[in-house]
Amino acid sequence: MSYLQEISQLCKSFETSYGDRIHFIGKNIHGVKVLKNNANKMLNRFHRDHQRMSTNLRTTLENFTNNLSDYVHHYLGRCKRQRMEFHRELERGHGIFMQAQKSLHQKRKNFFKEIRTEEQKCGQKKH
Repeated sequence: MSYLQEISQLCKSFETSYGDRIHFIGKNIHGVKVLKNNANKMLNRFHRDHQRMSTNLRTTLENFTNNLSDYVHHYLGRCKRQRMEFHRELERGHGIFMQAQKSLHQKRKNFFKEIRTEEQKCGQKKH
């Protein structure tokens, strides 16, 4: 079969099948419309559900971030209080150490004098 014959047969089959195609579409148009309506209903439900889920998610995330911010604020406040308490304790310990240092400094000035005094006392007790 030549190319021209094939093209002519193809065109004839298009023309003869046109009626069949119109009949098929007319017969199934109701099913197509039902399918289209069902798809639209499903998409509308999907959009509503998606909107509801996104609203819930947004609310949940806002609550989470607010609670997290509050927790971090309280945690940092607690850390600051502990740091300040530790600092005051170090200051008190430093004060005690400085008083002991002053006391020892005074005692060290009189160290040899006190040793001689104790030596004399011990020497007198032996007699």
